[in-house]
Amino acid sequence: MFKKAFVAFLLFLLIATPAIAAIAFDATANGQDSNVSSLTWSHTCTGADLVLIVGVSTRGDDGDAVPDGVTYNGVAMTLIDGQGFATVLFSSLWQLKAPATGANNVVVSWTTNTVRVVGGSMSFTGVDQTNPIDSDNGATGSSTAPSVTLTTVAANAWGVDNLGIRTSSSETVTIDVGDTEVERWTLASLSEEVGNRATASPAQGRC
Repeated sequence: MFKKAFVAFLLFLLIATPAIAAIAFDATANGQDSNVSSLTWSHTCTGADLVLIVGVSTRGDDGDAVPDGVTYNGVAMTLIDGQGFATVLFSSLWQLKAPATGANNVVVSWTTNTVRVVGGSMSFTGVDQTNPIDSDNGATGSSTAPSVTLTTVAANAWGVDNLGIRTSSSETVTIDVGDTEVERWTLASLSEEVGNRATASPAQGRC
């Protein structure tokens, strides 16, 4: 549970590759900073039929919260969806099929300095390399219990979400995870003015 806050909530479904028909979680990493035009952290990918997912939540002024782009090992990632609440919060999800294995840098960049930024990455094996994303949805608002609904189309899909939160510097944010969700990372920026939580788990029963 957390106090009423500005939120930007994104959810999508990963499709399993037909040859394996089973997605598995690989690894996660994250980073945070303030008053910067780029954020970098290292992520290690291991395995086959990989997909890398990056979630970013930013507090900024006007348009400077929206990332210009995200790269992994210098390769541009593709935007899945982005949701902004007025000019105070922007949350986005990015994906890259067949990322390089081993330890490489995730780099998120902006045209101008952001006020606060938190970001994290998750990699998965056994994901369809032609059309990895089944469906996606997002929502914004001011709530103590944000939610997003999706309909599962493909069998053996995984639900992956990115929840961005903006509160005042005096508020402490605690986020409850649903019974069918597995939290992969949670991070609050300096003074907790923006936070991010990401989960990933089999979609059956949670979407």
